[in-house]
Amino acid sequence: MADIGVADAPPAADARIRAMSSSGWPARYPIFQPPNAPVLIAQGLRVVAAVSDGPVRSAALVGSRAATAWWAYGELTEGVNVVRRAIGAVALGSVALRAGRSLNARSRSQ
Repeated sequence: MADIGVADAPPAADARIRAMSSSGWPARYPIFQPPNAPVLIAQGLRVVAAVSDGPVRSAALVGSRAATAWWAYGELTEGVNVVRRAIGAVALGSVALRAGRSLNARSRSQ
């Protein structure tokens, strides 16, 4: 496994950084966690959308929203605590709202 600590950090600080990045923070009630597959996919597709145009950009944006919805649903149904489940609910609602607005704008333009 690659070293994820700060280059010149003392051993105790490096161990603390490693523990926080692998299990979430704070340990007893994790709110911040390292990114999982859906988040990494969504971010990667947003980068693709930012550097492209036309149908590639549209497909990347749709894929990014789908991956965000996948992550949000996972947090909503399997979040480790109430805060994580609430974050999932808000994110899923946001994705649904944006999809609805996009569909509404598309139907008006035709």
